[in-house]
Amino acid sequence: MRDAVTHESGLKQRNSGDRDAALRKARAHYTAQCKSFRRSVVVLIRCWVRDGTATNPNKVASELDRRAVVQLRGKKGWQRNTVVEMLRQEAPNLLAKLERPRRRYLTATELARKLGVNRKQIYYAVERGTLGCRRFGRKIVFPPDVVERAVRELQSQRKST
Repeated sequence: MRDAVTHESGLKQRNSGDRDAALRKARAHYTAQCKSFRRSVVVLIRCWVRDGTATNPNKVASELDRRAVVQLRGKKGWQRNTVVEMLRQEAPNLLAKLERPRRRYLTATELARKLGVNRKQIYYAVERGTLGCRRFGRKIVFPPDVVERAVRELQSQRKST
């Protein structure tokens, strides 16, 4: 009788050991799939940051929702904290770039295209002192605040005429 009980309990232990191993294997497979999915989402976010589509974690979350990218957990959709947590694990450098975006300086050609004027007019305005700029050697660049001010002034001038 005792042999039957030990034999039976040994069988149960072996089955539970097999179950545990199968569970570990399934969990490892799921984790690998999640990691692969997170990496592909990070690649997608990198493209958006490079293109300027997404400039902060909130915009990344809304863009992921808009494009109906499925989420691994939760039914509320993508939210800022989910994006931040994923990027903190997978791509901390990208998260730092999203948290503190670099200021975008425009060249004279880019500013002229944005304002819809000739490039020579931009250089003339710099020479007169009506348009603020920064110089890096021979290159002239315009900070974002100067660009915004120039756009507002140009729009107000066009409205008045």
